[in-house]
Amino acid sequence: MGLALLVGAMMPGTSWAQATPVPDVLKSYGKDGTFDPGDFGWMAGRFAAEGAAARAAWQSVAAYKEACIAAATGKAKAELAMIGAESTNLPPGPYGDEACRAITAAMAIDAGSEAERAALPARLAEARQLWNFALAGGRMGIGAVTSAVGPPESEDAQMLIGATFREQLGRHMLSWGVDEGDPPLPARLKPLFDYLGWTMIAGEDRKNREKLRAYMAEKGWPTISALGEKASHAAWLLAQHADDDPALQVRALRLMEPLAKAGEASKSNYAYLYDRVMLKLAGRQRYATQFGGCEAGRAIRPLRPMEDDDPAHIDAARAEMGLEPLAVYRKEMDEAFGACAAAE
Repeated sequence: MGLALLVGAMMPGTSWAQATPVPDVLKSYGKDGTFDPGDFGWMAGRFAAEGAAARAAWQSVAAYKEACIAAATGKAKAELAMIGAESTNLPPGPYGDEACRAITAAMAIDAGSEAERAALPARLAEARQLWNFALAGGRMGIGAVTSAVGPPESEDAQMLIGATFREQLGRHMLSWGVDEGDPPLPARLKPLFDYLGWTMIAGEDRKNREKLRAYMAEKGWPTISALGEKASHAAWLLAQHADDDPALQVRALRLMEPLAKAGEASKSNYAYLYDRVMLKLAGRQRYATQFGGCEAGRAIRPLRPMEDDDPAHIDAARAEMGLEPLAVYRKEMDEAFGACAAAE
């Protein structure tokens, strides 16, 4: 079947509790163990008119971002090395450092001037009102998801399936405005609405990684025969979204490999996880499941780098994993996300 992942034997991972110290200017923005951007005063030094002290404070935040990402990336690579997995292509990121992730996300909120920065607290409050409405059921209620899933057959299945509800809700709401029935989202609020969405998703993904890590350590991978297709699929979804713990994703992939061969895990799920992990670690995918975004001048959605670019080989590999031909998949992507438009 050609499923082998060319990395070493699985070993227990390391839990990285140490985080890069947060600069003084940000310490008062800690709230209940999380980062709250508050009045965004820590951002004022981005603008030259705000004085030397403000600029120095902002420089300390920028230096923190660089340091915490470097430290988190180094720890992620060390954990991958411990299990014999390559990491030559692993991009810099705040892997497992929740403060680093939260602060860098807030830093990415755009403000082109001090006036725009000063307006951010009010805009965030306005976006939060809309977000809370959406979360309460304005876009997609949890009940709709549970009814689609159906009753689980065991506590383990219930745990795995239930773990996907809120992270899926958060991801679904990032596309607010696509459905005709969505209340309008003012353009000035979209970055803040997305910030709230990714903040929720990051929290849910963190909890779900802990659940999946504990389950895998005790029981391995949930098989179709033991927990059913829905629970096994839910576990795969948690692994797909465990990007902050690449070593956990590698372990999941290794556990799934023999089960996919035996029909105890979905071949197509394995293919998607393989491509997601190997693109991140080695820069190449095998089953052509991962596309880039539409770019200016491109008439078609770009396929991310492949281990083998031969179209016939790609379709053969996809067929072996129960996936539709690439042309069909590309068309489905265009229908779901909109076709790319070449520059005129």
